[in-house]
Amino acid sequence: MKKGLFVILLSVCGHLNGYSNSPALGNMLGRLDNFLEHKNLYVEQKEQSIAGWRRQLGRAVSDEKRHEACMHLFDEYKSYKYDSAYVYANKCLTLANSLDNPGYVAEAKSGIVFCLLSSGLFKEAFDIISKIDITDVPLSAEVAYYSLYSRLYYDIADYNHEAPFQREYVEKGSIYTDSLLSLLPKKSLKWWYAVGQKQMKERQYSASIQSFTTLLQRKDIDTHTEAIISSSMGWMYYERGDTELAITFLIRAAISDIRSATKETTALRVLAGLLYERGDINRANNYIRLALEDANFYNARHRKIEVGSILPIIEQDRFNIVQKQRNVLIGLVSLVSLLF
Repeated sequence: MKKGLFVILLSVCGHLNGYSNSPALGNMLGRLDNFLEHKNLYVEQKEQSIAGWRRQLGRAVSDEKRHEACMHLFDEYKSYKYDSAYVYANKCLTLANSLDNPGYVAEAKSGIVFCLLSSGLFKEAFDIISKIDITDVPLSAEVAYYSLYSRLYYDIADYNHEAPFQREYVEKGSIYTDSLLSLLPKKSLKWWYAVGQKQMKERQYSASIQSFTTLLQRKDIDTHTEAIISSSMGWMYYERGDTELAITFLIRAAISDIRSATKETTALRVLAGLLYERGDINRANNYIRLALEDANFYNARHRKIEVGSILPIIEQDRFNIVQKQRNVLIGLVSLVSLLF
């Protein structure tokens, strides 16, 4: 009798959670949870790499070497911590002007633009990028310029959902993407990425998924790019109504973000929202809190706003479930005391 009541108790509490995941999805979520438990290992690796380049900067005896070290430090920080990335992008600009190198100047200003748009400061990003001179600069500086211009328009289109402005931003972003594609070797990694991004923003989801799938199969893809592509594919599958595949790719994106110690990310936040819709409230609550930690660490203003809009909703539902479980426990304990 006691054993039977205990089984009933577990069953009722389990049903109050209101969700079930397929075995494959459950295994993937378990793998993500394991990565989240050990995420500090990847942060430590990032910090060690940063410390190494700081030592290089301290030992540099020329502006050329200082510029090289600052560029590496900017690259380390750009998707990790906004404030530090912005500092080193400006140091690069100071050194570029001192060296009187137009290519270095364009690259440094592009770095500043990257920091501003990643933190949601779109107006400031437009102000800086409009003043970048790409006359007689290396190909790499031109590629960075057109890539950033297209991303800037695409990002503001995602942020501003109002018609007709969103469509106009996407169209302008695609114009800059076309200019970018003209500079890239066809079927190179960056070429496939630009093609897939343009197709996605223009809502050609089938074509974009095919382009990104081709890219994910390449051996030369880095972990950070893998995270961005997987997150994009997750979003497209969600738009197409395939929540299972959407969650699968968002898990992949979140794991890649952890492995690359990326803090400027959306995958975990979006994943939390989808799990919340499926009723996995406890996991959704954990993920959205971790997403807020990342947003605060990176200091991405618009990401903090996005997370802040969903966190109270998930927390309230989690509180309601805990209250229901508590009421059920009280009721069952009272029943047991009466029977025995």
